[in-house]
Amino acid sequence: MALNPDLHYDLAREIFTLPDKNLTLIIRFMVSGQEFLVALENLITKTDFIKIQNWSPGIASCLRYSSFLIKFQWEHSLTTEMDLRDPYMALVIRWALSFVKEVEILIPNSLPKDVTELLLKNPNFTRFQLDRCDLPTAKLLLESRKFDFISTGSCIEQSLDNININSEELEFYSVSLEDILKSDTIQTKSLIISNRNEELNYDFSTLKVGTGFKSVEKFKSEVTLEDVVFSPEKILQFLSFLNSKFTSIKSITLDFEENRNLIYEKRKKDFNFPFDSFSDFVSYKEKLSSYKEKAKVKLNHRINFEMFYAAHNLVEIFLEKFKNEFWDFEYSSEVKYKLIYYDFKKSMNITDDFALDVGFRFVYFDDNNKTDDEDESGEEGEDTDDEVVDNYEDRSMDGYDYESEVSRMENKEDTEGDD
Repeated sequence: MALNPDLHYDLAREIFTLPDKNLTLIIRFMVSGQEFLVALENLITKTDFIKIQNWSPGIASCLRYSSFLIKFQWEHSLTTEMDLRDPYMALVIRWALSFVKEVEILIPNSLPKDVTELLLKNPNFTRFQLDRCDLPTAKLLLESRKFDFISTGSCIEQSLDNININSEELEFYSVSLEDILKSDTIQTKSLIISNRNEELNYDFSTLKVGTGFKSVEKFKSEVTLEDVVFSPEKILQFLSFLNSKFTSIKSITLDFEENRNLIYEKRKKDFNFPFDSFSDFVSYKEKLSSYKEKAKVKLNHRINFEMFYAAHNLVEIFLEKFKNEFWDFEYSSEVKYKLIYYDFKKSMNITDDFALDVGFRFVYFDDNNKTDDEDESGEEGEDTDDEVVDNYEDRSMDGYDYESEVSRMENKEDTEGDD
């Protein structure tokens, strides 16, 4: 009895997305009859997202057909990957590139010509993430149509004036605000700019803005500040500038994250930050109350503190004091592996058209907090305050890198979340 088309499709999905892809099994499926080939084609042409990148250096060249890896993704996080030049999968790759909606390119060299041509002919290709690519190919693809969404970064920063970009939503990261705004070749209705240490130290009266930005209705800026002071006065100047230059602007969202260290000093038996100075980070509501422009504004401001050299009970004492001082902030905590996140958040309205969310996040590395993959056999007594502090100081002297540990664990969380 022949399988119905839905069962053919389900079988194709199961075989093609096996964790340990069996090439022989896939080929047998493809040559088993017209119904099986059609089912596989239906699966591949529904691919939502494709990423083209280089193979990891750990993969031996003798096991590859090329230096390129192509990753497929469907809804519900269903994924598979293969060599872009696998001759047995050429038909499958051609189907995918001819119908996919969103593509991310992350390669330092040229994209193969036939791959570029398939994307150029694909009418569904309307979302584009360009992380790294040669400029001629980038220009060819970016100028091929009006996109629904484009995300790109420093790979095209030096050529912004030579590439015509037209997208409903456009995101730049690691490209200076000044370089973006002065371009006369960009058209978009929604502009997102993500940067590190954007201090807004511009003379806004002379800052050039391309004519294409007059169509911008939504603007969002995401800024991470490292040892840079957050300035409400500059925020007001920036908002006035955006309202005057973006003549179609309707909404502005500004996200600022400050990253700082909170170090427990054993000799002083206290943290290095005066407690009464925490309120200075968020006491600027009145400075923004003069905003009277047309666009609605949402300002999100969070100050992150990584806590060093403190025993857990000292952290708890500090947090209780902080809760009492900031009693009107919403408090929550979360444990991710050995990292404990303590969050304090508060929302308020500065005016009818200006909303402000402020918050503090304290990140503590709890070396005594066991994870599921650690050996939980046996019990050990908790360290005393001085022992914990001494242990942390010893680690620092031995080259223990706290920031790398934080980054490693957060990356591990993101990776497992993708799975």
